[in-house]
Parts: sequence; C-alpha cells; structure tokens
Amino acid sequence: MFILPLYGLVSAAWSINPQDSVATSLKVFSFITLGAILIGVVRQNTTQAMRRNMFTWVAYGLIATELVILAELALGGQIYMLLGHEKFSDIVYSRGAVIVALTLIPVAVALARHMNWMLLAAFVTLGLATIFLLSNESAMLLVGVSGIVYALVWWKKRLFWAILTLPLLFILVVPALNLIKLDAADLCAIKAVKSTAAHRIIIWQFTSKMTMRKPITGWGMDSARSIPGGSDVVSIAKCYDPSLNQMVNYVGERLPLHPHNSAFQLWLELGAVGVLIALFAMIHLLRRAHGRNAAARGDSPLIAAVFSSCFLVYSISSGIWQSWLIFACIILFMLTALSGGPRDAAHE
Repeated sequence: MFILPLYGLVSAAWSINPQDSVATSLKVFSFITLGAILIGVVRQNTTQAMRRNMFTWVAYGLIATELVILAELALGGQIYMLLGHEKFSDIVYSRGAVIVALTLIPVAVALARHMNWMLLAAFVTLGLATIFLLSNESAMLLVGVSGIVYALVWWKKRLFWAILTLPLLFILVVPALNLIKLDAADLCAIKAVKSTAAHRIIIWQFTSKMTMRKPITGWGMDSARSIPGGSDVVSIAKCYDPSLNQMVNYVGERLPLHPHNSAFQLWLELGAVGVLIALFAMIHLLRRAHGRNAAARGDSPLIAAVFSSCFLVYSISSGIWQSWLIFACIILFMLTALSGGPRDAAHE
C-alpha cells in the first residue's frame, strides 16, 4: 500500500496541481504508516480477554452515539441547534450513518463469538434503527450488500475470490463507461429513480473522457478538482417535472471536487500505472488476510464483507483521499484483524 502514495508523490512532477499532489501523497503515506503500526501493535499485544473487553467497549461507544442521534431525530435537531447551528438536517449525520454501517458486521460478529447476546441484540437493533431512521441510502446499501456477501462466503468459502474479483475487475475496466451513450430520455428515466444518479453519470462520463487524455500516468494525485472544464456548469438533462407541469433543464458541474467514485478517481489522477499499483496492493492484502490454503485461511466471510463495504462506500459517494473515510477503514481493518475467528475448513 505504501507504493501508491509514493507514486502519487512522483506524480507531482507532471500534476496540474503539484502542491495538492505532494500534500495528499504525504498525508496518505502517514495514514497508512500509522494504520499499519496501530493494527500491528494491537494485534500482537492483546489477549482474547482484552479483545473481548475492547469489542464490548466499542459496542457501548457506538450504542451511546446511536442513542444521541436517535434523541436528536426525536427532538427535531434541538441538540444540534443548541450548539450554535442555525438549521438541522439529517444529512449532518450522513458520515456517522456510514460509519455505523461499516462497523455493524465486524462488531456484531465479534460479540457473537464472545456470546455476548444481550449486548449484540442491543447493538444490532440500535444500529439498524439509526441507519434506517436517518434514511441514508448509502448506509442502507452497505448493510445489505455486506450482509449478503458475508452469508454467501460463510455458506461457501470458495466464493471468496469469485465475489471479490467483481469489484477488482470493475476498477480495471471503469473508463469504458465513456463508450456507453445515453440520450435525454435515458437520463430522465434514471433521474426519476434517483435524483442525483443522472448527474453522477455525467460526472463519470466526463471523468472517463479526461482520463483518456492521460491514460498512462494520469493528471496527478488529488488533481480532480483542478481538471480543466470540471467546474463548468452544463445541462444534465431536460426532463418533465409533474409537480411543475413543465420541462425543466437540470444543470450541474461536470466534475464537482471529485468523481464520487474511487475507481474513476484513480484512473483520472494516477492513470493505468496507479490503478495497477492499487490492484496489486489490494490483492496482496486480501491474499495475506485470506490465506493461500485452507489450513492458513483466516475469516473469509468477514474479510469479504469488510472489503465489499469499503469498496461500495468508495464507489457511491466519497472521494478516495478523504481523511475521515481512510481512518474509518483503518479502524475497520483493525476490528476485522482482532475479530479473529477460528481457522477451519468448514463450509468448504
């Protein structure tokens, strides 16, 4: 994983925004270093009893946070406004909802293994209630997909690589989206299903087009916000709005800040070289975590669920270099490493 930020640092030599490339590469390198040290130290210096206590207190902490969020929703945002903010919206807790969704399965699995059934029931119930009452679609999708992946790989561990190969292939071929042409009717139909989806498609098509201008090395790490033409406001689609009983021209920026998809951002900023480095790093980490044979295999269902969760959240909303999400994934990897189920060949 260290090779990717180092390549990002090198990319400052041709980046359209070299200052951001240097700053972001050093930031990501430091995060990975701290994460590796944290996971290594905690994993090597904790007993089973210490791990049990750790997961218990993690669950208590998340439950306390969820109770505050649920109280906030019940009070209509009074707590938030008491802190000096003028207006409350449940979008304030969108990142919190994603973190709750990311940690739900790893912590629940650990609590189940330690047979802490009452805490497990409270943790899962309040976690799901928080996610669904916030109506955060990303978090709901995370819980659904990670749960399905966990169940499938638990049922047949040989499905581990079959399932995880799909997101890896997606990263490899994503620029081909530029070859798919959608007309106004298609975009309006997509917008009717999900209001932001049509704009995302316009963003991704523009990103693919700009990627093809520098397909090998990319435009430089963290250069997405500086791509020429990215801030231009363009027509997304002209669609009929039944509430207004007229056609409405929906507009938006071609590339607001980042592509809202890690695969597109990797290709745009670091090109094929960066994508291959990232794929190699992910496959290497998965092979180490999963084990090369049945005897050395780790907890395949949990690893698959966690990887799927991280890939999904990076694919539907966030920028790849956002600090809060990098740290969330580091904590998630630590929880996964400490969960450490029995290594057996069951369900082969």
